[in-house]
Amino acid sequence: MSLWDVNDKSTSLFMQSFYKYISEGFDKSKST
Repeated sequence: MSLWDVNDKSTSLFMQSFYKYISEGFDKSKST
């Protein structure tokens, strides 16, 4: 559930990439 109307598919892809980069040691600010 979200407070904002977001596209589920694109948000899912973004979050998968975000956590992948974090798990590889990238800084959070550089993972976006």
